Amino acid sequence: MKTFAIIPNDGRDVELKATKEIAKFLTDMGVSVVMEEEFCGRVGGVSYFSRAEVLNRADICVIIGGDGTILNIAADAAVANVPLIGINYGNMGFLSQAERGDIHIFKDIVDGKYSIDQRMMLEAKIMRNGIEFKSFHVLNDVVVFRGEYSRMINLSVEIDGVLAESYPADGIIISTPTGSTAYSLSAGGAILDPKVAGIIITPICPHTIRARSLVVSSDRRITVRVTYRTKMDATVAADGNEAHSMEDLDFVEITKSPYTTNLIRLSDKNFFEILRNKMK
Repeated sequence: MKTFAIIPNDGRDVELKATKEIAKFLTDMGVSVVMEEEFCGRVGGVSYFSRAEVLNRADICVIIGGDGTILNIAADAAVANVPLIGINYGNMGFLSQAERGDIHIFKDIVDGKYSIDQRMMLEAKIMRNGIEFKSFHVLNDVVVFRGEYSRMINLSVEIDGVLAESYPADGIIISTPTGSTAYSLSAGGAILDPKVAGIIITPICPHTIRARSLVVSSDRRITVRVTYRTKMDATVAADGNEAHSMEDLDFVEITKSPYTTNLIRLSDKNFFEILRNKMK
């Protein structure tokens, strides 16, 4: 018997209406359903555990919300090697394979009629005093940006230990191909096919006319240093979910992650067809 995890965004799925409908549909087919303890008692026929235990038990994880909800669980799901299926209750929904009301898809998923789309991730490490202070894995991007003051910071970007460029800017985005349609796109970065093994480096509001977004091979090691700050902090953000302040002489190293986010694919639509429809 398969076990499905359901992780909803209750700000999007009001009163967990869709969650309850999907949970009932699955349990009626003899599928075991698990959810996080914070939703305990709100959905019938469901067992509740910690997030780690939910992912440990799950064969498939159903995400009800927008792309942000998927990003919130992506790293944990990647480590647990659990494939994700997103039901779009957000705006763009680039990472989702279904829209609200598409409950019929779960019969195909239970029957194994789907493929897996493996998405590259990045690993970022904040280095402090020569040792690793914090590390995280991201599906979309790592962003180094200025603090609360409206002044630029100076950033240097090294590729495999060689200085590639320096930017006076509001920050810089280091993005996967999946993240190329997110913040990096808004900052003028290139859109990459998810099958391309590349990393996009995009400055945010650079104060120079020669600054351009760069695309490098995924086997490169990228180092971001803040070379000058004035009465402000620099911050590192991972997929927009967690942020950490940098101290003087801290730097960030970004490489390809050993993990991948596995997205369930149900249709034959390719990336460019989805892109065209989402960007209308």
